[in-house]
Amino acid sequence: MDRYYWIMEYLSGVNVVEHFSYKSKYTEDMVAIVIRQVLDGLQFLHYHGYAHLNIQPSSVMMVNRRRLDVRIMDFSLVQKVTKEGQVVPREGNPEFMAPEVVVKETTSYPADIWSVGVLTFLLLSGESPYKGQDEEATFTNVAYNRYNALSLYENITKEALKFIFRVLKRVSRNRMTASECLEDKWLQTSETMLKFRTEAVFSSVKLRNYVTESFLESIKASEAELMRLREKFLIRQEVKVTKTAIKEDSKNTDQYTNSEVKQTMKKEVKDSEMESEVKRSEVKKSSSVEDIADELVNGAMDEALKSETLS
Repeated sequence: MDRYYWIMEYLSGVNVVEHFSYKSKYTEDMVAIVIRQVLDGLQFLHYHGYAHLNIQPSSVMMVNRRRLDVRIMDFSLVQKVTKEGQVVPREGNPEFMAPEVVVKETTSYPADIWSVGVLTFLLLSGESPYKGQDEEATFTNVAYNRYNALSLYENITKEALKFIFRVLKRVSRNRMTASECLEDKWLQTSETMLKFRTEAVFSSVKLRNYVTESFLESIKASEAELMRLREKFLIRQEVKVTKTAIKEDSKNTDQYTNSEVKQTMKKEVKDSEMESEVKRSEVKKSSSVEDIADELVNGAMDEALKSETLS
């Protein structure tokens, strides 16, 4: 018998946004290192014809807390796509969905590039660019590409700003590919670019607030889901009880009907027996009268014969 074994990598870190929020400060170069690794992974996926369609903080995990080494996770929404694209379900985190997914247009590899742009914006601002008051408001912001570039940290490099503008394009064909992103000036490892990125230092306060808010929202969402499941369970139980009651009523009705039938049959049998008895009595009575009549006739004839003999 053949056996198959899964060999999986152990990750002791947290998601990338939480990782940076735990620090008091972080640099733009640290963000660039993470984004470069994510793009490397997406380049591999796109080369083999797959779109991830769920790039968000929870799907980019740190291997550990000691170094900036990340892994892409959660392939639950992965789709085999063509370059022309196809319509995909509107699933995942609304804040990181591409416009074509939201409005249900044909979707392909550029949807992942959009999500990378949103993640980059979040790490370079501490704010989610398209987040609205509710899910529908978020979808509207994404569909119309409405975000506030002024929420980005003031000291980010011009190259980082240009990178964001190049990937957050409303029309998917106008976005850079994963390979083009990796060739972008912002992600180059030249000494000059490395110096500029290292000098751009950000406080993690805003990022920490985002993580806290997201956690509270996830708790509310979990509570709402639990309430929905509870209501669903209660409805099922009520339906089950109703079906059982109907079954019992039907059983009792059948029993009652059977009892009535039995009583009716007994009554008919009894009536039939009484009728037979009456008939037998009548027959017996009739026989007795005939016997008496015969005796009287015979007696009369005997008397008549005697009289004739005497004469």
